Parts: sequence; structure tokens; C-alpha cells
Amino acid sequence: EGEAEEDKVQQEERLRTERLDSLTGLADQMVAWGEYEIYQDTFEKIRYRLKKGTPQPAHPAAPADPLDMFAEQIDESQLKPKEETPAEADIITTGLTEVLWEYKWENKDDAEVFGPFTSSQMQDWVDQDYFRDGVYCRKVAESGGIFYSSRRIDFELYT
Repeated sequence: EGEAEEDKVQQEERLRTERLDSLTGLADQMVAWGEYEIYQDTFEKIRYRLKKGTPQPAHPAAPADPLDMFAEQIDESQLKPKEETPAEADIITTGLTEVLWEYKWENKDDAEVFGPFTSSQMQDWVDQDYFRDGVYCRKVAESGGIFYSSRRIDFELYT
């Protein structure tokens, strides 16, 4: 009797493990299809999608070897050279690893923009109270982006 119960418990455990493996495999497959929020979806939403028969999104097929995490089987003829932005070129040529910033004294479109300056330089000026009333800053790499108040930026995080 004790062995029969033990066998039953082991069988139930194996069944739960198989079901979990199957569920994880299906979730991974949905992620490969482009359904990235699968782990946040409710059971009902997932079941509805499966019953509805949601077609696969028009994404490229997964590589033959899903464990090719280092892209060793990539077709190099399909690769395109990456275009460098001027900020990236400056970082490469000067050896800087810090984020570069530009700033302006007024938050107006026609205000003169100064820079680029490293995060260390910006932090030094903040420490020396050079920006007493604050300035408006943005990362050089985000040229054309929004300027934020220097009072809200911790430049030390970028050094």
C-alpha cells in the first residue's frame, strides 16, 4: 500500500513536470513568434489566442539551432555595416567610455547649445555650483532629443 501511494505521487510529479515543460515550450515558441508579453498575459487571454488560432506574425523564422546564442551560423552576406554617429566616432577616436553631454542655459529652441562635455566635466561643474540655477542637458547621442534640467540628472551615474 505504501509503495503504491509512492508510485502514484511520483507519477503525478512526472505529469506536472511534463506539463510545465510543455507550457514553457509553448511560451518560448510564442516569444519566438513575437508575442513578447506572453509571460504577463492571463491564462484566459492565452487560451483565447490559442482557440482563435492567432496566425504567426510575419517575423523571420527562428534559426535552425535555437541555441545559437553567439550567432555562429549567421549568413554574413546578409549583414549590413553599422553606420557610426559622430558621437560614437568621437568616443572611438578619443577612447572615452563616458557619456557625452551638451547643454544650453535656456530651454528655448533658439538658445545656443554648448558641448560636447563628458559626464565627469558636467559633474565637476555641478559640484562647483557652476550651474547654480540649472541648465538644460541632453546626451549628445540623442541629438534632436529633449533637454532635461541638470538638477534632475545625476552625472555620476554616467561616469
